[in-house]
Amino acid sequence: MLQVIAAACAVALLVGPLRMDRNGSFSAVTPTGWTIAALVLALPTLQLIPLPPGLWQSLPGRELALESLTLVGAADGWRPWSLFPAHTLASLLAMIPPVLLMLVVCRLPGNMRWQIVAAAIVAIMASLALGALQLASGPQSGLRFYAQSNPGWLNGFQANRNAQADVLLIGMVAATALLATLRDSGRHVPWFAAATLVGLMALGVVLTGSRMGMGLLCLALPVCGILWFGLQRRVLVAAGILLPIAAAGAWLLRGSTTLGRSMGRFAQEGDFRSELWADGLQAIALYLPWGAGMGSASPILVALERLEVLDVSRPNRVHNDYLELLIEGGLPALLLLASILALLGLAAVQRLRRGNTASRREVLAATAILAIVGLHSLVDYPLRSMALAHLAALAAGMILANGTGSRNGDRNQIAPQPNGGAGILRAHE
Repeated sequence: MLQVIAAACAVALLVGPLRMDRNGSFSAVTPTGWTIAALVLALPTLQLIPLPPGLWQSLPGRELALESLTLVGAADGWRPWSLFPAHTLASLLAMIPPVLLMLVVCRLPGNMRWQIVAAAIVAIMASLALGALQLASGPQSGLRFYAQSNPGWLNGFQANRNAQADVLLIGMVAATALLATLRDSGRHVPWFAAATLVGLMALGVVLTGSRMGMGLLCLALPVCGILWFGLQRRVLVAAGILLPIAAAGAWLLRGSTTLGRSMGRFAQEGDFRSELWADGLQAIALYLPWGAGMGSASPILVALERLEVLDVSRPNRVHNDYLELLIEGGLPALLLLASILALLGLAAVQRLRRGNTASRREVLAATAILAIVGLHSLVDYPLRSMALAHLAALAAGMILANGTGSRNGDRNQIAPQPNGGAGILRAHE
């Protein structure tokens, strides 16, 4: 469904840069945006190009494939870089929708970017509400769309608790940035409304039982404070007030079975991730420097699983997206990732230097969102979720918006309606 919608968006995007409205409120996609899009899609595309026999047979880790093809008399045919071309094609198609969202967002004026953020926050709160109903109706609730994934925890619309925790952490940062921008534009946004919204999502993170998600609260909460208060002395004052309140609340709720279960997750032993990482490192050594092809990690892990850790479960991911990226793309993937991060960092610095307060807040929020995804990727695979991939793409588009163009985009911030009308988002004339 996303790919069909993305195809329609691609047509609009390719035609759109040729036209602007009379006020010029839509910018052309920045060169940095096009470059990042090309870098994201380049590797799986190259991995699907057929290679002559002498070339693909010389790639590391192709010995078993060569033996198998020799048995059926197909060893001398042209074959792609990827060992699993169907998986690589699926990966490429899955990358296109978030890449297109990034390109669309970086074209939009500030008010329209915030409208997309507002829509994302509404969806995140709906996921939190669904998760509350799931907890209230028990592990066998019909509201759980993925019955075999983390029953008894707050999953919302996501397939597992880790993805739901990331969604809520991103919602905390995005909601604070949006409400602070509304406040600065003249809207009446009381601080306790923002604190309540952030507090509910933070509680939701705890109820997911995701250990890394709970750990990332240590990043998300300070960022929320900076987005709301700025880097001022009152941030320290607010922290001095809120931290004792949070500690008192935790002490009062110490007997809660649900919260106690979440805290007990940190004491659990026997996490299978270390075994997956060991198999992942073995796969990296086998396929370096070129990798086995995007989307290939799961079948490779099955083939390389050590007998001493073999059980009835199937290893679906490495649970470290950087290791998985090395398995699938080798050193070229690592180089592309470093290039993308460098381009995003440069665009962020440029906007921070020349932007106003609202623009800098937008960049800080977007950078924090990408940091949440990047840090959780150390023990999980958030970007393999389409929902989180699109939220990360939204953040990248916010950083890239007018990143190398004029200052016009920085003036397109949320403005109050002079007549107090129903519209809440409007660009400055």
